[in-house]
Amino acid sequence: MDALGSRALAIARALDRDSLGPVTLHPYGFYIVATKEAVDEIPIRFHVWVEGLRRAQEPVWPPHCHRSTMTSHVLSGALTNVTWPRPLLGFGQPLYHTEIAEGRSYLHRTPVELTLGSPIAERVEAGSSYVVPKGIFHDTQVPLEASCVTLCLFHADRSGKSLVAGAVDAPAVVEANRLALGEDEARRALALCCRALDTLTIGKRKRGVRRSA
Repeated sequence: MDALGSRALAIARALDRDSLGPVTLHPYGFYIVATKEAVDEIPIRFHVWVEGLRRAQEPVWPPHCHRSTMTSHVLSGALTNVTWPRPLLGFGQPLYHTEIAEGRSYLHRTPVELTLGSPIAERVEAGSSYVVPKGIFHDTQVPLEASCVTLCLFHADRSGKSLVAGAVDAPAVVEANRLALGEDEARRALALCCRALDTLTIGKRKRGVRRSA
C-alpha cells in the first residue's frame, strides 16, 4: 500500500454509515459506494461485489484501462486482478474510448487495434492491496457466488481517455445499456460495505497476494 492508500485507510477506519453513499451501479456489474471524504482531494470510494448479483451493462467487454493509476485495498473477501502488461499494437481487437453523456454510456471505436497477449492473474485477499498503473489493461474478477469489498482510489494524474478492448464485429459507436439501480440491491451493497468497515483490521492480517502467469 502506498502512502496515499495508507492515509485513505486511516480515514476509512473512522467512517460511519452516515458518511457512506450514494450507491451507484457500475457498468461491469459491481456497486460503487461513494463517501464524503477525500485524501489530497481524491475521493475515497468503495467497490462492492454482492454475492449473487452481477448486473452488467451490455455489451460486456472486460479488458479496459483507466486514465489514472488505481490503488485498491481489499477490505473483505478476495478478487483476482487480471492484467495484460504487454499488448501488441497494430492488429487484433479494436480499441474503444468511453464517454458518459446525459446518463448514458457510449463506446467510440478508434483506429487503433491491439492484441492483448498473455494475461497475468493476481489473487488479492482481504488485508492486501494492488495497484493498476495508468494505461495498463486489466479486469477485476469476483465469482458470482462470492462477495468482496475494496477501498478504491483513482490518482490525480488524469489525462486522456479510458479505453476498452472491444469486439471485432462491433459498430463504430456503441450505446451501452446502463441499468437502473434498485433500492434492495443498493441496501445490500451498503450493508456489505458497512460490515467490511466494521471488521477492518489493517496490519493484523498476513499479506495474501499470489501471482500466476
